[in-house]
Amino acid sequence: MAKDKALGIDGFPYEFYKAFWGMVGHDLLHVYKESILLGSQGAIINKGNIKFIQNYGDPKVITN
Repeated sequence: MAKDKALGIDGFPYEFYKAFWGMVGHDLLHVYKESILLGSQGAIINKGNIKFIQNYGDPKVITN
């Protein structure tokens, strides 16, 4: 994975988790284990973001 790239919608790159695993690791593992036991990740994990990126031209024109 490229440096400073995030895997998911939380926006945190792997360097964040590497640096702060001692503080967040226990809680994250708890969430992961619970989702496996329940067979569900919950509604909040099933969200995503869509971003529109202008390719060229006037941003007010929807086809751009």
